[in-house]
Amino acid sequence: KRALVEFQTYADLYHVGSIYVATDDARVLETIQSDWRQSSTMIRSQPNAQRSRGDAPIFDVFQGDVHRTNTEALVDIYAMSRCQILVHGFSAMSEAALYINPGLLSINLDDLQRNMTADAFTNWLHDRQIAKQRQHSTTR
Repeated sequence: KRALVEFQTYADLYHVGSIYVATDDARVLETIQSDWRQSSTMIRSQPNAQRSRGDAPIFDVFQGDVHRTNTEALVDIYAMSRCQILVHGFSAMSEAALYINPGLLSINLDDLQRNMTADAFTNWLHDRQIAKQRQHSTTR
């Protein structure tokens, strides 16, 4: 919940248009969608994706449809790789997205030793905003 409040604050402050949520747990997506206060930032996810509702991993829950599960995983990996910021836990899919796009800002919520602080995140966003403004002024 704390992370959700922080991300909403950053999204509002820096006018983030959308956030892509890749999860195989329906409860996570439902919590984010229900607790996200009204703002200009849209929460996006893969529509109609198979998601579990318990502690069992998705590949155990939907064993009969391996092709669909794998296809959805690849779509999520590619979508994550196209983002500017990847907030994630320890996950092979997150790692795959980082290999596809090594320039992606990675915030691993499970890695407490290397986790980016809120101040460092704010500084990164500020520097990015300045770089965008410079790029915009030179292309005129």
